[in-house]
Amino acid sequence: DRSPSRGLGDVYKRQLPRRRLYPASEGQAAYDRLFPRQLVHDPAQNALFLGFGPTSGWASGVLRLPLDGSGPAEVLAVEGGMRSTELDPVTGMLLGVDAPRAEVNLFASHPFRLEQRVDLFGRGPVGDAISFWIDAPRERFYVIAYERAVITEWDRRTWTLTRSLDLHEAGVTRLHGGGLKLLFDARRDRIVALLGPVDAGDHYALADIDPATLTVVRSLILPMGSTDMTLDAELGVVLAQIRAALSSSSSSTPAAPASSSSNPSNPAEEYELALIHI
Repeated sequence: DRSPSRGLGDVYKRQLPRRRLYPASEGQAAYDRLFPRQLVHDPAQNALFLGFGPTSGWASGVLRLPLDGSGPAEVLAVEGGMRSTELDPVTGMLLGVDAPRAEVNLFASHPFRLEQRVDLFGRGPVGDAISFWIDAPRERFYVIAYERAVITEWDRRTWTLTRSLDLHEAGVTRLHGGGLKLLFDARRDRIVALLGPVDAGDHYALADIDPATLTVVRSLILPMGSTDMTLDAELGVVLAQIRAALSSSSSSTPAAPASSSSNPSNPAEEYELALIHI
């Protein structure tokens, strides 16, 4: 029945099977469902991990849910603001990063527990860990900090600092802070870093970095402030979210036309998507 009176939403809801995984009923979950973070699937264990928090009490945690019914859901509470989680390709364990405190948490699964906590702040020039990337073939762990625009490289086995790259000293930014995100382009074997603002004009920048030498190969100043990016390695492009209105008022570089979905009543919230070939 695709009659207009029913609406396509009802049709699609009937066509897509779904199953409640957790909680099994409308009962109370063992974590605060108002603060879910990243959902990670571990194919080796056939389990889901869901990071959550931090809450107002500055506590976060991880839910582990076996998908094969081999055990109940388990929840671990973790002190601090652990916002990012992913599988560690070196050990196969779940890895979570507490960005404000620059701490790395490693979780073992049998039994489900916090196996190791690494304080990067006390080991190198790291004020925070706003974004990270794991280089499995080289067994290296890369972190970019917001408080100070520095990329640090760590030995993934020993957690010793091996090298660091100050993006201010490298000439990418005129300011000392502003690191935002790290991505890896496997096709070119390059780290792509987003940082900003990099000057008083609210410009942002992309830095193309060679992980073999940890040096900046080239950089690009974005004509408009950028808050996030993603990589399409197959097409060789970076998709960057930009703030068009702020650029047009603070830069002499012409801004692209405002998106039709932007809010004309608040020009500071006008966003567009930039396609950047790398």
